[in-house]
Amino acid sequence: MDIEELKKKRMKIEKEARKYMDERNRLNSETKHWSEIRDKHNKEVRELLKDANDKRSRRDEINEKVKAAKEERRVFNKDVRELSLEVRNLKKKYLPKDGVPLRKLKKELKALEFKQQTSVLSSSKEKELVDLLGKIRSQIEEKENLLEENKEVRELITQLTDVKEKAETAHKQVEKYADEAQVEHDSMIELYNTVDEIRQKADDAQEKFVKAKLAADEAHNVYISYLNQIRDLEKMISGVRQQKQITKKKEIEEKRQTKIREVFDKLKSGTKLSTEDLMIIQKED
Repeated sequence: MDIEELKKKRMKIEKEARKYMDERNRLNSETKHWSEIRDKHNKEVRELLKDANDKRSRRDEINEKVKAAKEERRVFNKDVRELSLEVRNLKKKYLPKDGVPLRKLKKELKALEFKQQTSVLSSSKEKELVDLLGKIRSQIEEKENLLEENKEVRELITQLTDVKEKAETAHKQVEKYADEAQVEHDSMIELYNTVDEIRQKADDAQEKFVKAKLAADEAHNVYISYLNQIRDLEKMISGVRQQKQITKKKEIEEKRQTKIREVFDKLKSGTKLSTEDLMIIQKED
């Protein structure tokens, strides 16, 4: 293969090498792009996970308050039940044995009030019902006044009222803390859902990063193989040039030796030498 053919082949390979170099550079830029997106999403995931874990810790702290408030409410409700039983027992003890029991009167009053509110009655029936309600209320008031005059009953009812208020306060605390815990829980779940979405984006970016990186490495390897071919061709071109120079020098030397022999032949034959012939003899001397 002569030097021109080698040069043409080198140019062709250089063109292919540039193509793969450009492709490698493009893929490296793409690799960098996806790695930056992946790192950005991973950073977001870490920050959101911290927020979500903070929400979890806050929720757990509030749930401990819910637990404590429920226990407090349970104790107060137990006291309410026990005191209510004591109050009923005292009422039975101090109320007159004759007549309708107070508890039954209150139950009857409640039923009649419901009937008054939900039934359509004639004027006479309405009047009868109103009179009956008034009578029952009077009986209830009379019995309750009688009980209020009893110091033991009065003090126990006061104690019961106080415990009921405490039980109600504890119940409100349970509801308040439960609502707060639910808010933290909902926020935590929302953050975890967002984390899953962003983590998927990070995984997608990682997949594209790996794909671009492998393609960039492949393009780089092809580019390097072309560079090696170019270097081999450069050596071949250099070798051909050197061989041409050696051949040319050899041809010049052969021509020179031939000329010298011709000059000496002239000298031997007595032929007149030209100026050029004389110069050749001088160079040899």
